[in-house]
Amino acid sequence: MGIKANSASMKLLTELKEQKAVKVSVRPGSKQESISYDKNKGYIIRLKEKAEKSKANKELIRIMSKLLKENVRIKSGLSSRDKVLVIGKQKA
Repeated sequence: MGIKANSASMKLLTELKEQKAVKVSVRPGSKQESISYDKNKGYIIRLKEKAEKSKANKELIRIMSKLLKENVRIKSGLSSRDKVLVIGKQKA
């Protein structure tokens, strides 16, 4: 199904477009995909994919690119739940 638009997802998309980089916390292996915002923890993105063989990272990039209609990549945190997402071309 994918992530449905809500106030947190719209805020994240706006912030990412304006700032070009946003810190997020990813929770792989969740029952439902969602984006939420916690004033202490920041953006929390729940994904159904497990954190095996980069499946969750690929799903995160796919979902965020689809929502933004732009290329999104993980600038830092490839092996961590805490990541920095940026808009831009994928590195070759």
